Amino acid sequence: MNDTFHRPETEGDPPDLGFFVRVLIYIAGADADFVLRKCPEDIGKLTAAGLIAVGAFFYNSTVFITVATHLMGHFSGSLIVGGLGLGAYILATDSFIFFRCAHLLSGFEQLAQAGLQVSIPRKVRKMVRRALATRIGQSCCLGLVVGVMGSLVFYSQDIAGRMRLDALRTSSAQVQQLGAQNDSDTKRVAQEINSTAANINLLNKQIGAALARSINAANSPQVRALESKRSAEENKLAAEKTELSGLQSGRNERLRAGLNDDPTLVHATGVLAQIGALEELAGDDWKIAFVVLLVELLAMGFDLAPVLAKMNYLPTTYSVLLACEYLERMQRTVDEMVPAEPDPGRDDRLEDKPANDNDVGNIGKPANDNVIPEAPAKRGRGRPPKNPPTNGQIV
Repeated sequence: MNDTFHRPETEGDPPDLGFFVRVLIYIAGADADFVLRKCPEDIGKLTAAGLIAVGAFFYNSTVFITVATHLMGHFSGSLIVGGLGLGAYILATDSFIFFRCAHLLSGFEQLAQAGLQVSIPRKVRKMVRRALATRIGQSCCLGLVVGVMGSLVFYSQDIAGRMRLDALRTSSAQVQQLGAQNDSDTKRVAQEINSTAANINLLNKQIGAALARSINAANSPQVRALESKRSAEENKLAAEKTELSGLQSGRNERLRAGLNDDPTLVHATGVLAQIGALEELAGDDWKIAFVVLLVELLAMGFDLAPVLAKMNYLPTTYSVLLACEYLERMQRTVDEMVPAEPDPGRDDRLEDKPANDNDVGNIGKPANDNVIPEAPAKRGRGRPPKNPPTNGQIV
């Protein structure tokens, strides 16, 4: 089989592949030295496939780093390492499954087209389809996440404004309640001030009436008790006026303090709150929903670029040669494991029979080296019988 697919040596030295081209060919699932030696016409195809995979790697890494930076609120080296690590993981998975493993299957298909029927087990076909379906599902989920997170970055200012508006709407009822309570307290204190002032006026009248009845009534116990009560009412009136002034001047400060101290009015600013604001924006304006959907489809397409490129059938000589070498290795392994079948026309019993000098048939017969053995009789035409008669002799 090697003679069949032998490639003659070209004149001069083979072209030298740079390090970057070798890396691209390795990512495409091929051996650069093997390709350069036996199928140099595939260098362009394999390099293009490697470039597509590397482009998807840089795209995924950039998206991961950007989204992580937006969510964390700061840029750091750990985010770069994490984004590059996730992108490299996806690249390694695609390179192994959809490039390296697919070369062998592609070689079998090309051999089948050339007339060499090589059966691929049904289990292998199911595993390939299952891997492809899993990768497409992973890309759909990843595209959904990247689309939403990318929209959060793209519409960050609009989302912040909607979140502030939602916060105002949520706290408006509480503001009204706090304002009504403050007004009620102000009204209550004003009523208390009026009541205290009326009590003071009444006490003043009582004291004046007592003094009018008698000049010496100023030192009477009744007048002193009225004066003491009036003094308490005056102190109370001063405190009530101070409270009323505080209620009137610090109304706004108290409302803000009440909103900040209320645990039910702590406004969320995390990812879920941003997604909720984005959902409200998309529900209010169909253009925003269309842009979010478009970002998701683009993210899915960029992530699936290596897989889609490999799904488009592009035959390569490398795949055929790889399949041929694989079949040769399997054949050699089978030949080493299974012993050769014995020749049906050969009887090993004479070779295994030990020498016996006491054989009666040889006694009394002198050795004669000049005797020419008779030539065996020629077989007639026709197919010989499967088990010819031996007449009791060992042939």
